[in-house]
Amino acid sequence: MKKVWMILFTIGCFFSLPHLSFAGTTPISYENEVNVRLLTNSTFTTAIDGQYTLVNLDTNAPINLGTNKSVRFEAKTGQVMITVGTQALVSTKGFMLHETTHQDANQLTLTGMHANAKVENHTMTVRGSLTVQPSGAALLVVNTLDMQNYLKGVVPYEMSNYFPMEALKAQAIVARSFAHVDLKNKPYIEMTEQSQVYKGKENVAIHNQTTKAVEATKNVYLTYNGSPIKTLFYSSSGGRTENSEDVWGGSALPYMRSVEDPYDKHARNTHYNWNRTLSNAQLAQRLKLSSSELAIGLEIKSRTVGGNAREVEAVIFNRVTKTVSRKALLGSDVRSPDAYRSFFRTTESGMERSLPSSRFSVQPSTSNAIMTGSGTVQKTDYLVGYKVQKADGTVTTVDDVNLKVKTKNSSTLVPTSPVSFTFTGSGNGHGAGMSQWGAYGMAEAGYTYDAILKHYYTGTEVKALK
Repeated sequence: MKKVWMILFTIGCFFSLPHLSFAGTTPISYENEVNVRLLTNSTFTTAIDGQYTLVNLDTNAPINLGTNKSVRFEAKTGQVMITVGTQALVSTKGFMLHETTHQDANQLTLTGMHANAKVENHTMTVRGSLTVQPSGAALLVVNTLDMQNYLKGVVPYEMSNYFPMEALKAQAIVARSFAHVDLKNKPYIEMTEQSQVYKGKENVAIHNQTTKAVEATKNVYLTYNGSPIKTLFYSSSGGRTENSEDVWGGSALPYMRSVEDPYDKHARNTHYNWNRTLSNAQLAQRLKLSSSELAIGLEIKSRTVGGNAREVEAVIFNRVTKTVSRKALLGSDVRSPDAYRSFFRTTESGMERSLPSSRFSVQPSTSNAIMTGSGTVQKTDYLVGYKVQKADGTVTTVDDVNLKVKTKNSSTLVPTSPVSFTFTGSGNGHGAGMSQWGAYGMAEAGYTYDAILKHYYTGTEVKALK
């Protein structure tokens, strides 16, 4: 994710809000201004409702919209072309569609959103203003608006409207603090999970509770040592949260410490327990095994304070050398414990999906009991690599997929290695910071939003800041 953010920042360096000086073209200023990059196709249309001015950024001059209430934007090899009625204009710097006066009735409806925007019918409505600039063969589209209206388009997509009000208030403060810090070193934030899910002015009537939560917490932030913090959150902890360094590595964040989370286990929390199955072939591909190598086991060697898998080893059998070796995954195949979620991704309904969390145990599809030469019984998940004595007295190493074993009345083929691995776990998300289902449980138990936040973020204070 850090690499993605770095790429986006490099692209974003070319974006800056223009300072318009021609008469009637000065954009209004927004309280606690937020810039959000919108994911559009290379061609999209904007329907205008309310008081707006369209400006050519090459000249800073306004364009007469006349009676037209629609503008078509199109990428044209390092330029932006617009169509307004029968008029077509091209600009090398792009165009700005800004509010003439700030009023709640103002809105812009964009048709032609990219599939990655994940909005219904590829259409979204936004408050505030719009800047469209060239970006290679594509368009850089940025929605500028005030923090409150931005949050009204975020909170309902990060936490459901039916959650208790104190949980919604906690989410609003977390979202506000996250955006504030995220914008410090960036010209804009994303409309996806790379920042926070933002869908603009959508389904306003059914989001009445989340809107109340945003309004009730205006200018309220979660702080540490007096400054707002980047408040990470996720769906479900599975019973205990994680230390930040145990999730992504790096330096420990003093306000993101592992705490017990008993309220996360709620009857409505469908993410608390889960299981997924990964085939041996998929695992071999992830481990980049050769045709002579076989994955025969996964062992969790240590766990984090919060209970997530930290060190995981793959047990590998080599059919040529007939030896068993172990490969530590942390530091080689995965960069941090949280990366196990992606590494062990499984196929669900034809689509690859990451594991819900790194809080899991692993069970191979095979389990056998063997009697050793000393007469003791030993349990094992695989038989390949073991030396067995045949009926004629000779000793051989098991290296076939199946082993023929004689029973009392006949014989049977016993799998010598797992064909799949089942992951059984709890929780959903990275586990550092606030659990949304834990916040639900705490709010339902009578805790206020500030108590909820202080529980999940150690040593923090909830403050109103201008």
